[in-house]
Amino acid sequence: MSWLSVVLASVAGLASMRSAIERGDVDEAARQGMLAGPVVIEEALAAPDRPARLAAIVAA
Repeated sequence: MSWLSVVLASVAGLASMRSAIERGDVDEAARQGMLAGPVVIEEALAAPDRPARLAAIVAA
């Protein structure tokens, strides 16, 4: 797996978590966080926008 694939997977995981929180679907945000993995959750906790941080808290 190349580094570009890893970066794209990370971005996709964060985007799916964030969109689930924006829809108000907390269970889906938690599920997407579990699928994305701990590295993506850690990145989301440090994100500047509130929906990403909330999604990371739910997923953690």
